[in-house]
Amino acid sequence: MSQAKLKSGRSPLLPLSFRLFLHRRFKEIIGFVILMLVTLGAVALATWNIHDPSFNHATSNPVQNWLGFAGASIADLLIQVLGLSSIVFLLPPLAWSIRFLGHQEFARPSRMLASWALGTVLASAAISAISVVGNWPLPSGLGGLFGDLLLGLAMWLPALVFGDSVATLISGILLAIAAFFTIINACRMQINDVTTPFWALSGAGSELIFRALGPITHTFLSIAGFFRR
Repeated sequence: MSQAKLKSGRSPLLPLSFRLFLHRRFKEIIGFVILMLVTLGAVALATWNIHDPSFNHATSNPVQNWLGFAGASIADLLIQVLGLSSIVFLLPPLAWSIRFLGHQEFARPSRMLASWALGTVLASAAISAISVVGNWPLPSGLGGLFGDLLLGLAMWLPALVFGDSVATLISGILLAIAAFFTIINACRMQINDVTTPFWALSGAGSELIFRALGPITHTFLSIAGFFRR
């Protein structure tokens, strides 16, 4: 006799197997929705154009973003505030979607969300420590407004001792390390989960790689031969 029946004096309305079935399907739906949102966010960021109209930029230029005005506005906000760390911003939700699709449980979701926010900001500050090269179109650094603000705070004391250049380097390294571990925690991963995929570089992984290189090389040579005709 089940515990639910003993406590309530009657059998549950739905069988346990059917409740487990619904629970798993519910997790899969949540995982799929998060995965779709991450995909849309990645597309919006990948097709971001500073000349696109958005809530922050009124212009008559045609929208170049693949997701239209909404995508342009979201991408512009993320790039302005977080800079290139907008990519890091998408990593924890991607990991969560995989966990939901795999029917895995989440412990301490509030701490997970806090790590997501903190790790993204730390990553933006670390990226701001990288000097701007090329045609970066924004007045802020590569880490956006948040990155510049936090980096300035982090390097204030070291700059008094070592100077701006060394302080930027030290602060950038420390912020990058802190961001890495915080994002790993937000993804609910362990360090082994990050290093384990490198098994493919040795042992059985190397054998699989070499087996895959054969068909890939053959396809490449076939295509090359076709265009030489």
